[in-house]
Amino acid sequence: FQMLKKLHGQANNRRVQFAVLAFNKWTKIAQWRMRCIVNIQKNIRMWSTRRHFLPRIEGVRAIKGSMSKISVMIEIARNIKYDREAVMKEIDEMSEFLEGEMGQLKAGQVHTDLIQLKLGRLRIKLKFY
Repeated sequence: FQMLKKLHGQANNRRVQFAVLAFNKWTKIAQWRMRCIVNIQKNIRMWSTRRHFLPRIEGVRAIKGSMSKISVMIEIARNIKYDREAVMKEIDEMSEFLEGEMGQLKAGQVHTDLIQLKLGRLRIKLKFY
């Protein structure tokens, strides 16, 4: 009788051990799946945000690059002896134009299609200067 009790206790222990191990395994699998889902959601959110805001970022980057060129133009214009005022006036107009475009881009008032159009106009305008 004691032998049967002992065997019954061992079998019960094995079942309990198996249940605990299976439970741990499934909780780890569930945690892994949750991490994967969070990672996928994060990547999708990042991709959609980048897709949405990249034209604006490129526009601001192009305008800032043009602003740095304007600062070089101002240094060159200061050294000009003839018609300095006219050149400075054109540079000021271009600077005001770029600041206005930058304000519109940063405020989000411009649609992504218009940003590409404005960048094209900006490149054309800068070629003439």
